[in-house]
Order: sequence, then structure tokens, then C-alpha cells
Amino acid sequence: MRIAVLLFILLSCLNTLQAQIQVVDSLSNTRIAGANVYTDSGLLIGSSDLNGEIHLDSLQAANASTITLNHISYQNLDLPYADFLKAKVIRMQARSVALEEVTVMDSEKYDYVVLKGYFRNYETFNNRSRYLYDGIVSYYIPINKNKGKSKMELHQYRLFSNAEANQELKDTQGSR
Repeated sequence: MRIAVLLFILLSCLNTLQAQIQVVDSLSNTRIAGANVYTDSGLLIGSSDLNGEIHLDSLQAANASTITLNHISYQNLDLPYADFLKAKVIRMQARSVALEEVTVMDSEKYDYVVLKGYFRNYETFNNRSRYLYDGIVSYYIPINKNKGKSKMELHQYRLFSNAEANQELKDTQGSR
């Protein structure tokens, strides 16, 4: 019984020693999920998971001298590749974004309210990023219920895919 408990403790310790980097907010120290990791050539090699961790073993192989961390809510952070690999915690500074002026108009003159914005979706499998897609979208919401249904218009988008994680999912769960 003691050997089993000792083995369990040893395996738990080995699991926590796995190479990873924690990405946190510089002021609140909250973890940042979905921070993208790019090489100096613009290649997406990984992302922080839902716990704000970047698992070094899940990053794509990269020949880079500089790494850029990017998140929509934070300022881009450039680090030498060697410093990035040595880091245990990376702190990102929040970005402030000025919004355009909003004008309230007579609802009798217009049929729709238009909301234009940025969307982002991040999908993982076994703590490895599978897909990241984002883009710009407009929603047309009728002011009066008699004017029809809400509509959406996709202006632009981009999609990043991790072929290794997708293959691992296919091998694990089969093709759909």
C-alpha cells in the first residue's frame, strides 16, 4: 500500500514538472486563455489553454529568434525565443481600445440596429490547440418585431489549424 501511495505522489510530481509557461495579466495576475504564440515570420505555433498555460511540448517546431504573444485584450509582447523557453510566467499588459461615437436616433426612421464587432473561437483537444478562428461580423437587429428576423453578415475571417492535434483527435475518436 505504501509503495502505491509513494508511486502516486511521484507520478503527480512528475506531471507538475512538465514544461509549461503561465500567461497572466500584469495587474491582476489572472490567467489569460487564448494568447497566441507567433514566430518572427508570423507562423502561429501555439496558444495558451483555458488555464492560461502554454505547454512547450505542444508547440509546433519553429526556427525563430523572436516570439510574439498576441491577445485581443492585451498589448503584443515580443520576447527572444531563448527567454520565452526559460520563462515560467509571462505577464501581459491590458490594451485599451477607444470606441467610436454612438448616436441615438429616432427609431421610426430606421428598420435595424447594426452591431459590428470582432469574434474569436478557440478549440482544444488534450490541452493542445486544434483550431483558432476569428473575424469581423455585423448583426442587423430589427427595431420593430414586424420588420423581420435578425441577420448576420460575415465580413472577413481567418482560420488557423493544428494538423497534429487534429490527427490525434481522429486517431483517438475516429473520423466523423
